[in-house]
Amino acid sequence: MIEKRFTILVGDANSADKAVQRYLAEKAYRNAVVYCMDGKCRNNVGNLPVGVVAGPGVRGFAYHALKR
Repeated sequence: MIEKRFTILVGDANSADKAVQRYLAEKAYRNAVVYCMDGKCRNNVGNLPVGVVAGPGVRGFAYHALKR
């Protein structure tokens, strides 16, 4: 993806998302966007541009207890 200069979309979670962000930072790859709920990123290792996903208005346990 880096070799072909694709735009990489990644989330802001602490596991795989954060590992991908670290890798991109190590490679100095800037063609990526970190998507965060309501624009508040938990992780943005390389200070990449932020994409916003609208949240449901609740957080924590209340978020996970929502019926979908």
